[in-house]
Amino acid sequence: MVQLNQLLSRLTKTTLFSPAQPNETNANGQSLGHIFEISSEHRTELITSGDEQLFTGKEEEAIKLYQMAACSSEDGLALAILGFCHEFGIGVKLDYQEAESLYLLAAARNAGLAFVRLAFLRRYGRPGIKMDRVEAESWFKKAKEAGPSSIWWLQRAAERGCGAANYVCGVCFHDGFAVEPQPEKAIMHYKCSAELGHPRGQGILGYCYGEGYGSIVKNPVLAVEYYLKAAAQGESVSMYNLAHCYEDGIGVPQSNEQALYWFKKSAALGNCYAQNSLGYMYEEGLGVERDLEKAVHYYTLSANQGYPWAQCNLGFCMQNGIGVRTDETMAVYWYQRAAVQGHSRAQHNLGHTYQYGIGVAKDEKMALEWYRRSAQAKNTYAYHSLGYCYQHGIGTDVDPVMAAKMYREAAIMGHAPAQLSLGTCFRTGVGVEKNDEEAFMWIRQAAVAGNDMAQNTLGLMYEEGSGCEQDYAQSACWYEASAKQGNLWFFL
Repeated sequence: MVQLNQLLSRLTKTTLFSPAQPNETNANGQSLGHIFEISSEHRTELITSGDEQLFTGKEEEAIKLYQMAACSSEDGLALAILGFCHEFGIGVKLDYQEAESLYLLAAARNAGLAFVRLAFLRRYGRPGIKMDRVEAESWFKKAKEAGPSSIWWLQRAAERGCGAANYVCGVCFHDGFAVEPQPEKAIMHYKCSAELGHPRGQGILGYCYGEGYGSIVKNPVLAVEYYLKAAAQGESVSMYNLAHCYEDGIGVPQSNEQALYWFKKSAALGNCYAQNSLGYMYEEGLGVERDLEKAVHYYTLSANQGYPWAQCNLGFCMQNGIGVRTDETMAVYWYQRAAVQGHSRAQHNLGHTYQYGIGVAKDEKMALEWYRRSAQAKNTYAYHSLGYCYQHGIGTDVDPVMAAKMYREAAIMGHAPAQLSLGTCFRTGVGVEKNDEEAFMWIRQAAVAGNDMAQNTLGLMYEEGSGCEQDYAQSACWYEASAKQGNLWFFL
């Protein structure tokens, strides 16, 4: 992070003032350093004058006035406004890192606007800005405590026709930054921003049409139109969303090649979401020749920007030697980074490493804790792993009833291994009353979903007539399906 004196020294280079000497002190004996003691009235005048210049198109003149006001040691608003200008390239070159530094300095002076933007940047990231959803929550709480006054400057700027301010006001009412969520106000600001031609406003309005947000009727085709408008202006998030539309055929014909094209353009601009998706395209060979090393390369770029999905994917590659040398210790490191941000799959995978001592000392209680955290986010793998732990007393006392309950939670969500486990509970009377018909129903669902062990067990049930009419033809059919997947139980 840029140091205060270094930053303020840079800011003063374009002002009409001369910085105080390093050994100069104020009336209280405090060193002034590079900070000017500007009266609150003068500071307000400078900001007001800067606003007037900004809203009348004289952006560079506005920056100079904000820089003068920012040299005060008391108020963080001018610093926050400068951060906003750097974030959106208003009067200065767009520079996310400089925006982040200014916001942090402004936040140290309790500027609510800085709390709001730091909460956003840490939650969603931006090229070169590290995502950290734990820290994001801290800034979100600060913005909430500061209340609606945090966005008064944004609202005034929005009223004066600032496209970026309209976009940010929309996000505040969308996500509840400093204000209560109000979908219709969010949409109003998004539409104003888009009508003013702002790419971020166009992109987020496209998202609203894609999702059917608030009173907006879902319209994937119109969503794509807005994404294209924003992408044409170099907006990386819209490029990512456009790629996703092509990947899944939403509002456009499905095309892995077009998805790859837009993911590449977005990733080249530093978008961490696109970098992760591009890694997946290379890992699976979608629209491009499969290249595991390139997959790891893009996962790493994204993971280093704090994106939890990429961190989890990179951890999995390192655990299993996919496109990189196996490194179980680093796999745990990346799982941990994603898990603390609330990524449920990483939480489950981290639990798995603790359960079996993969890259970390075996700790069954810690495994259970991470499975529980993952299950709180309704992760089906975690429900199944919890069921296994309760059934076999791993990290906890044996509890067959709780095991069956956890298996059921995952089974009703379509998790085939859990359907097999629940069916087996009904087949053997573990944690539930023995019921062959119920066992047959769940095991058949798992078999139809392609689980080879369930297919083998279903073959056995047809052979025995357990929970169903005895049917040797069906038995042979399911044994064969299981054997084709490499299951050897049929041959034993």
